[in-house]
Amino acid sequence: MLDWRELPVKSFALVKVLVIAVAGLWAGFAGYRQYEAAQLRQPYRFNHAAHRPMACVICHSGARQSMRATLPAISVCLNCHADSPLTDAKSKAAWQAAVQQGGFRWKKLTAVPDYVFFSHQRHTRFGRIPCERCHGDIAHFVAPPSLPLIRVSMSTCVDCHQDRQQTEDCARCHK
Repeated sequence: MLDWRELPVKSFALVKVLVIAVAGLWAGFAGYRQYEAAQLRQPYRFNHAAHRPMACVICHSGARQSMRATLPAISVCLNCHADSPLTDAKSKAAWQAAVQQGGFRWKKLTAVPDYVFFSHQRHTRFGRIPCERCHGDIAHFVAPPSLPLIRVSMSTCVDCHQDRQQTEDCARCHK
């Protein structure tokens, strides 16, 4: 019987690397499955690409006027669309239900942690930061994304603040 202690050191190191690699792949796959499960489906197939000629703030008015960008109310859609812009039966039914119920129940794709103070108005109106900087190139999507296009983290914010020579004082953003 072969004693593992008799194996050359290089072989033992290779086995350790393989075990760590397999464990890492397994953990990554498990994490990906949780990530995939977190994907959400919106109640209506909104086509951002068809609305590309318009500025984001026409529908997301809160982005220039308040802390939150806000998801548009059905009344905003009705300014241009009396009927469902999509003609398939499922979309028409969803549109009619939204009109009768006072709007779609849009699901939030992104959220700012409770301990962070973030103002869309401060960043878009006063800082003149384009929506794409944090939200990605959503204007080319023909259906709502099920995951954020850009994962915003503290390092994303700090990098932007450094690029624009803005304050990095922790208390400005953290409650």
